[in-house]
Parts: sequence; C-alpha cells; structure tokens
Amino acid sequence: MLTRRTFIKSSLATNLAIAAQPGLALGLSQYAQEDHSLLIFSDETSAQAQQFAGQLNTPHSNIEKDVGLHFDTFNRFHREQPTGWITGLTRDSDFFILEQMAATKGYRTVFSAIHETNNNTVTHQVSSSVDKAHLIADSLAQSLENWPSWLANNITSLAHHELATAQANSQAGSSTNNEYLVSWLLIPSTSA
Repeated sequence: MLTRRTFIKSSLATNLAIAAQPGLALGLSQYAQEDHSLLIFSDETSAQAQQFAGQLNTPHSNIEKDVGLHFDTFNRFHREQPTGWITGLTRDSDFFILEQMAATKGYRTVFSAIHETNNNTVTHQVSSSVDKAHLIADSLAQSLENWPSWLANNITSLAHHELATAQANSQAGSSTNNEYLVSWLLIPSTSA
C-alpha cells in the first residue's frame, strides 16, 4: 500500500524532475529506485539501451534473441518480487512480448515512449499523462545525447501518472543513426 509519505515524496519529486532542466532533474527522483525492486531489460545491440541500464544501480537483464529467456527472467523476478516494477529500453517487439506476459500477472503499463533515430536526429514520442507528456518529451530532447541517463534517473517517478493517449514529440541531435527503441515501465495493478 502506498503510504502518505511516499505519495507526497513521489508527487513532489516527479513534478520537480519533469519541470526542471535535465541537468537538475537527474538527481531529483533518484530515491524512487530505493522504494521498489526493479527488473531492467535492455537491448544488447544498442549503446543507448546499455547507457540506460548502466545508469540504474540494480542488476539488469539484457534481452537475448531467445524469447524463452524473457519468460524465465520475468517469472523468476515475479516469483521473488511480486510487487516489483519492470522497465526497459528495448526493441518494440520485445516490449510487446513483455507487456503481454506481464498483463497476465496483473501488471499495467504506466509509461511508454518511442525513441527513433534517423539522419542523426532522435525523435521522442511520449505516451504519458495529458499534462506531462510534452514536459517529458522536452526534457528528453534537452538532454541531447544523455537522454538515456535522464530517462533512467526519472523512469520510476513517472509511474505515478496514469497512461493516457496524449503524445508529445521532440527532436534533438544524435550521433547514433537508424535506431528504433521503446522505453517503458510496468507496475503491478495494486501499485502507485
């Protein structure tokens, strides 16, 4: 159950992290990682996904091509940490599989974003609460090459916003080219 203290702390940190400049926002929601066990999936072929996973201080699971490993990793985590959260920066096909699998265990998606890189420009398309989607997309764009780090440091604070159909796009320069990744956060339906 969410305590009043945790609710106030998370709401304040979330609003500050989203409204602040990316450099400041990086440290504002660090506490959230301590409140929940977190399983991280990352695409092993993407430097940006590895930057995202490396920023989090918990063991993470690299996505392998064998879908069976998704099931084993998820089921082991769910058995050991039934109230734990699951996040990732993966290919959209991996997210689809993990989201469907998690839904059978009572998880729901509370944040997702598409990060598409073409011609050295990254576009962030954020699906979040109506009032926060544009702020999140702008913060990701302002973070430039460090957007995976900004996302890692703020991903758990985004859980306190109900997912809506609002989408916001932003663009920034990137040294990576032709990559399509999805960031996401799944939490048990009884959380947040």
